[in-house]
Amino acid sequence: MTISSHSPSSETCYYLPHHGVLKEESLTTKLRVVFNGSTPTTSGYSLNQLQMVGPTIQPNLFNILIRFRQHPYAIAADIEKMYRQVLVEPSQRPLQRILWRSNPDDPIQVYNLNTVTYGTASASFLAIRSLMQLGIDCKASHPDISSIIREDFYVDDLLTGAKDLAQAQRIQRICLQLSEILSAGCFAGNSANGSLTMLKYLRIYLLLICILAYSQCFSANGSLTMLKYLRIYLLLICILAYLKLVLMNLPGLLV
Repeated sequence: MTISSHSPSSETCYYLPHHGVLKEESLTTKLRVVFNGSTPTTSGYSLNQLQMVGPTIQPNLFNILIRFRQHPYAIAADIEKMYRQVLVEPSQRPLQRILWRSNPDDPIQVYNLNTVTYGTASASFLAIRSLMQLGIDCKASHPDISSIIREDFYVDDLLTGAKDLAQAQRIQRICLQLSEILSAGCFAGNSANGSLTMLKYLRIYLLLICILAYSQCFSANGSLTMLKYLRIYLLLICILAYLKLVLMNLPGLLV
């Protein structure tokens, strides 16, 4: 945000009411600022009443989820503070004006918010339209990334995947390029959580189960009881599952 250099009488402006919401249990953002663009002015109208909401330009959430569930290998990520990455046309920023001071002893200052503000009617469309334009701009140079941006995002959440391991590894590399392209468009992405990483932990988990089952099966005890037969059966299943992962030739899992 920047300090406003104009008086309210010299231009059309709107003062956004705002307050903080404190969530001490939150691991990410403990204090969030909430802006209310629906508060009416002396004219009887609010900013949100005069704004166009914009059409839906992303795929339907149901379609994204159904397609996502078909992927044996899944990759998920999100854009960090998506709305705050999109600049507003300077001539429109007086419509996002706030009163603020950093210290109770300081005089109240008038600021214009420079980026898309959550709480205004057009915020969602403006942010999503900017993201979609990024996908359109990179279509010629990076068609795979363009397809992911245009088809696998729901607002700021990415849900994509692959039908086999080779494609999953390729998409994982694409996601690294995707992060660079998003950053070029001022969209900071949080790291993706993929099935390839999960398989690393799955191998370790299965190995630990094998060790635990082995120690329980052949501990100093009496005859082979039904419970012990069950433990041996589970041990064999875990060993087979572990060997299957090892024999799948997954070089990415050893990195």
